[in-house]
Amino acid sequence: MRLWADVPERWKPLIKKARDIEGWDSLSAYIRELIKKDLASKGLLGVKNGEGEAVLQEG
Repeated sequence: MRLWADVPERWKPLIKKARDIEGWDSLSAYIRELIKKDLASKGLLGVKNGEGEAVLQEG
């Protein structure tokens, strides 16, 4: 699935700086990690039918 979003222009350097602080090479990988962490924090990722689900680690 491909996703995209419009963000305020002033956020661009902030997002890139956060990506660099976290040590990600690409913006896409950084955003994917943010989404993965959000889904996991809501209990939506990491469990499948009561069993542990393998989660691809990138970075």
